[in-house]
Amino acid sequence: MPASRSLEGGIVGGAASSMPVSTELEGQGSCSCTILVVLITVVAAFLAAMTAGLAVWLGERTLDIGKASADFVAPWRSFLAPEPIERAAYLGAVVAVFPVAVVGAIWAKRSHSAARMRLPALQAWHVASMVGAVSLFCGTFAHYTLTGKEVWSAGVLSMPFISMVVFATALAGALIHGWGQWRFLRRAGHGVYVDLFLALVALGLSAIRVRSADMLYGDLHFEAVFYSVTQVAQGYTLLVDLPAQYGLYAELLAPLVSLAGLSVFGFSVLLAILHLISLLALVCTLSILVQSALLRLVAGVTIFFFVGSTWFLFWDSAIGHEYFQIWPLRMLFPTLVALSFLTAHRQGLKPIHVGCVALVSGVGLVWNFDWGMPAYGALVSYFLLRLVATSQDTHQQDGWRLAFVVVIPIFVCLAFLTYLSVKGDGNLSLGDWLKYQSIFYSSGFGMLPLPLPFHAWVIVFALYLCGLGYGVARQICGRSDLHSDAVMLLSVMGIGIFTYYQGRSHDIVLSFVLWPAILVAFTFVDQVLCAKALARVPSFVAWTSLPILAFSLSACFAMIGGIPHLVGIGDTVFQRLNEATETVVDVNARFIRQRVGSADSTVILSAGQSVLFAETGLASAVKGPGVVEILLQQDLDQLVTTLLKDQQPNLFIDDGGNGQLPEAYQLLLARYAIVDASKKGLLHLQPRSTSKAGLM
Repeated sequence: MPASRSLEGGIVGGAASSMPVSTELEGQGSCSCTILVVLITVVAAFLAAMTAGLAVWLGERTLDIGKASADFVAPWRSFLAPEPIERAAYLGAVVAVFPVAVVGAIWAKRSHSAARMRLPALQAWHVASMVGAVSLFCGTFAHYTLTGKEVWSAGVLSMPFISMVVFATALAGALIHGWGQWRFLRRAGHGVYVDLFLALVALGLSAIRVRSADMLYGDLHFEAVFYSVTQVAQGYTLLVDLPAQYGLYAELLAPLVSLAGLSVFGFSVLLAILHLISLLALVCTLSILVQSALLRLVAGVTIFFFVGSTWFLFWDSAIGHEYFQIWPLRMLFPTLVALSFLTAHRQGLKPIHVGCVALVSGVGLVWNFDWGMPAYGALVSYFLLRLVATSQDTHQQDGWRLAFVVVIPIFVCLAFLTYLSVKGDGNLSLGDWLKYQSIFYSSGFGMLPLPLPFHAWVIVFALYLCGLGYGVARQICGRSDLHSDAVMLLSVMGIGIFTYYQGRSHDIVLSFVLWPAILVAFTFVDQVLCAKALARVPSFVAWTSLPILAFSLSACFAMIGGIPHLVGIGDTVFQRLNEATETVVDVNARFIRQRVGSADSTVILSAGQSVLFAETGLASAVKGPGVVEILLQQDLDQLVTTLLKDQQPNLFIDDGGNGQLPEAYQLLLARYAIVDASKKGLLHLQPRSTSKAGLM
C-alpha cells in the first residue's frame, strides 16, 4: 500500500500508547471518533473487569481447595490455585469490549462533542506511553527474556540489562529522529531481501527442533502431545478410545504418520515442518502489514525471538527445551487464519475467498480448540462488524460473508465428529474433547495470579484493546482498510489467546501469547513513522513509538548474542541424532519386545510411555488417557480397576524405587507379580496365575 494511502487513519505508535490518531487528510471528526472509541474501549474493559470481579467477590463462595484436591491424583494436588475473581474480571472485560466499542463508535460518529476530545485524548495517550515504558522495562518480563535471569523488583535490574536497554533506546531515538530525513530508513524496495532472510532464519530455527527418541524420553510435555498420535496410528479413535488433551490433531496427522512410519524422530521432523509453516505465515503477514524493510526486519527478528521460545533456548540445557503444545500445535492455525484473511482481503473478500478462510478456521477448531476458537471468534467479530457498519447496498453480500464464517467452521467440526463416530462405532464421548480445559479452568489447576501493577502484560493487553477500538472506529466511520481490518482481527484473536496467560500468569507463558501484539504494534509503528516522514503528524507523536522500538531492538541484540548458543544446540542435536551408543529407549524397547513376543498390544505405564509405544510399534492394551494425562483420581482408579478385572498377560511399569512398584499401582500386586526388570528400571509384571516366583 502506498504510504499516502496507508495514512488513512494514522497511528500514534508505541507501547501502551500505540494508539490510533488520524491525519489531517481525514479531518478532525474522523480523528476524534477514532481516539474517542479507543478511549471508550479501554475504559469499558476496566469498568467491566471491576464490576465482574466485584460481583464474584461479593456473591461467590470460595472454592474448598482441600475438597477439590481430593479429585486429583496425589502428585498434582498441590497445583490447585483457583482464581474466580480474576477470571471473572477478565471474562467480564472480554465480553464487554466489542459491543461497547461498536456502540461507542456509532455514538462518536454522530456526536458533535467528539471533536472536543481530540486534545485531551492525545495528552492521555502520551501519559500512557510513559506508564507503558515503565511497565515494559521495569517489570520482570523484559529482564527475564532478555537476560535469562528472573528478578522480582526493578531495584535489582542487572547492569548488562540496563546497558542493553539504554543502548537500544538511544538507537531507537536516533531512528525516530532521522526517519523523516534519512530515506533509507523508510525504503520498502529491499523488503524482498528481508523476507528471504527471515525465511532462511525460520528454516534454521525449525531445523534445530528435530529430536531423537532418547532426547525426549520422559519429557512430560512431549508425552502429552505424542501419546494420542501413537494410539491413533495403531487404529484407536480419539473421543472414543481416549481423550484429546490438545485437540484432534492426531486424527488429522494420521495419514502422514502412517505414510512416513511412526517414530519419535519422524514425528519431530513433522512438527519442525509445521513450525516452519507457522513462521513463514508470520513472515508473509509482516510483509503485507509493514511497509518499511527496516521495521519489517526488526519485527521479524523480535517475533522469532519469542515464537518457538527461542529466547528460552539461550538459557536452557544444551539441547534446549521444546514445548510442542504451543509450537507448533496451538500456533499453527491462528497464523494460517491471519494470513488467509489478509490474502482474501487483498482479493476483495470474494465469497470463494471468504469460504476458504472459514474452512481454514474450521480445520483449526478441529486441530486445537484452545486457540482455534479465538481465531474463529476473530473472524466472526470482524464480519459481524462489517454487517453492522456497511451501507444497505452491500448489506446482503456482507450477510452472506458472515454466514460463511459462522456456518462453515461449524459444519467442518460436525462433519469431523461424525467421521470419528463412524470410525469408533458410534461410541463418541464429546465431553472428552474439552475435558482438560474444563479441569484446568474450573479448578485453577496450575494457575498463577496476574502480577500488578506494572508488568509487560499490561502493554500487551492494552495493545489488543486499542487495536480492537481502532478497527471498530475505522469500520464504523467508513474508513477501514487492510491495515485497520488486520489490526482488529489480530487484536480480537490476541484477546482470546491471552486467556492462557490470564490463567497461568508466568513470564514464560506471556511469551507464548505475545506474537499478535508484535504484529499489531509494528503495524502501528510503521504507519506513524510513515506519517512523520510525510509531515502528516507532529514529530512528537512519533516519539510515542519509542518503547516498542527500544524493546524490539533489545530483543534483536539478545537474538544476535544468542546465535552461538543456537549453533551449539544445532551441533549437539546433530551429534545426538548420530550417536551409536545404546540409550535407555533402546534398552527398554528391546526389553518389552522380547517379552511380549508376537503380541500387537501391551500395557506400558511409564514416564516415557508414548516413546516406548512408538519405538516398539505396539498399541496400548487398555483404553483411556496416557500416564501423564491422568490428573483425576477417578481416571487412575478406573485404570487400576480395569487391569484387575481384565488381566493382561504383560504389564511394564516404571520402577518406583528399589525395585518396588510405585504407590499408585500397589493394588495391582493382588493379581500380578513382578517377574523381571530391565537394566534401566522398567518392571515387568505378569498375572500371578501364570507367572513363576519372580522378583516378588
